[in-house]
Amino acid sequence: MIANMGTGAPIEIRAASPKGPKVTQEDIDRWNAAAEKTNSLQALIDKLLKETKDIEKIRVQVTEIQRKLSDFVLKEDYLKTVNDLRNLKEDHGMTKEDLSAL
Repeated sequence: MIANMGTGAPIEIRAASPKGPKVTQEDIDRWNAAAEKTNSLQALIDKLLKETKDIEKIRVQVTEIQRKLSDFVLKEDYLKTVNDLRNLKEDHGMTKEDLSAL
């Protein structure tokens, strides 16, 4: 082709032949199947991430519930102790000094 340039002879221009492997329909089908799996896996990953965020919210809520229960139990124990001390004082005629010794 280069040899004919400048001589006035017609030049045939052809597309370069592709180099590398040929892509078959089977290759395309495998590619499409892999792409579909990737998309479905991404959807599952997104769902898992959302559930992970929900688990964190639940963990925070459980911690708050435990704290409130602890506060409640401590208050109940305190009130019971105060009531027991009142009963001791009334039943046995104990003084403040006697009670503070307990």
